[in-house]
Amino acid sequence: MNVTLRKKKISGGRKISLYLDYYPPILHPETGKFTRREFLSLYLLVRPRTEMELELNRKTLTLAKNICADRQIEISYKRFGFLEKDNRLGSFVQFFKDLEKKSGDKGFEMARRYFEAYAGPDIRFIDVDEEFAEEYRDYLLSKPKIGKNAVKGISNNSAKTYFGKFRTVLKAAFKKKLYDTNLYDEVDPIKEIDSNREWLTYDEFLLLANTRSHCTFR
Repeated sequence: MNVTLRKKKISGGRKISLYLDYYPPILHPETGKFTRREFLSLYLLVRPRTEMELELNRKTLTLAKNICADRQIEISYKRFGFLEKDNRLGSFVQFFKDLEKKSGDKGFEMARRYFEAYAGPDIRFIDVDEEFAEEYRDYLLSKPKIGKNAVKGISNNSAKTYFGKFRTVLKAAFKKKLYDTNLYDEVDPIKEIDSNREWLTYDEFLLLANTRSHCTFR
């Protein structure tokens, strides 16, 4: 059985997520299912610009390699306790619902409904990482619609609102020590688009000023 340290670019190619790949897959002691990946919540900068960032990359990579070596030893003795994540196996959706109830915000309810439509009702804290969050953001930006009476997909600004609520849940989960990393800070928000712009840009003004009128007065 082998443990391999692997990497994957995330955050639009700005960061590299480090994870362990187990082959053949190992049986998870809590879920009873076979798994191959263990995400470490460790990240490298793709283009470090300062000596401090270079040093941070070196330390992070060293830590990941040490974890990989430890895991290789543990699985050789068939010890899989490192996969037990305690409360992180709990329901992310239920946590979302609890915050929704406390806030009394209808926006929270819709945000939770879209999240559940994408992720399903059984998703756990351990399943939600930076990569998942970015894929969920892409889903919201694809203008999805839920419900039988939905005529068109959600707007960009609705996607921004719903993703913002999701990030709030991530921050609350970090405060409850359900995550080692504050994913709220790691995941970029969706930018707002001004859908009711009533002013002209400078280029638009020049274009309008230089356009000849074809109107004829009679």
